[in-house]
Amino acid sequence: MKKIILPIVFIILCASCFQKKLNKPFSYSNFTLPPGTVKMNENLFVDAQEIRNVDYLEFMQWTKQLFSPESEDYKKILPDTNVWIKDPKFYNNPYTVYYLRHPAYHNHPVVGINYEQAQAFCKWRSDRVMEFILLTKGVLKNNPAPTKENYFTIERYFNGKFGKVNDDIYLNYYPQYSLIDTSLYLKIVPFADSLNKEKLKHSFHKKDKEKKLEIWCRGRDIKPNNYDITRPVSMMKSDKIIFIENIKGNVRELTADKNLSFGGSFFDSCDTIMKTNFYKNTEPNWYTGFRCKCSYVKWK
Repeated sequence: MKKIILPIVFIILCASCFQKKLNKPFSYSNFTLPPGTVKMNENLFVDAQEIRNVDYLEFMQWTKQLFSPESEDYKKILPDTNVWIKDPKFYNNPYTVYYLRHPAYHNHPVVGINYEQAQAFCKWRSDRVMEFILLTKGVLKNNPAPTKENYFTIERYFNGKFGKVNDDIYLNYYPQYSLIDTSLYLKIVPFADSLNKEKLKHSFHKKDKEKKLEIWCRGRDIKPNNYDITRPVSMMKSDKIIFIENIKGNVRELTADKNLSFGGSFFDSCDTIMKTNFYKNTEPNWYTGFRCKCSYVKWK
């Protein structure tokens, strides 16, 4: 009799546990932290750093392999490397060749990008992160040789082009990367400032503790930030990120408003950077890059 009862009890207990799991209140905290970001609130994540050359080169390489080097899809995402020589007052000729592709500059912010290219990168990044999530959950099988007809996109997945859509409620949401709007940038400044203070408070280095607890300027006039070009971003592991870097200076950043950039750059004086938030932006240049925000959005 016991041999019959025990399995039945076990099944009832398991069913009860499964039922509780299904009835568990929905929470964004169950989502994966988007790579390279800092959490601002329950469903808002911001890049800790500017998008780097190495990040954009990965986007370029993926597009080139999928569509071919001669395709319009590839050509339209290429940064304008001639931005370095558009101002005759500066001798930047070597950077037209080396800045984007040389390994020495891989960790520097990408520049020479227009609004449409930045948006295209954000969309590509959304697709790749969602694809990775579904692969790790076992929903998708790895496709080592995608073609332009069968490569993964969020739209294709939810439209059933990759098999049955998983009924897990959390997998009905997808990470949506996009450029940061102007109002959010104004909120990021004090948020980044508070993270800097927290970082310095726990630092074991005396020099760090002596730094002013405010947004650090990355422009001209103040050493050691008096760079002739961009400075590299910090080399930090994604699970160790606790601050937002270079929100003021290093490069201006394209915003969701096509005609505005934010934050100032190495090309601007620190006095200007600390007093000015937004700058007119009409074409790619050698002192403007971008970063992304991310939120999880339910597929409709």
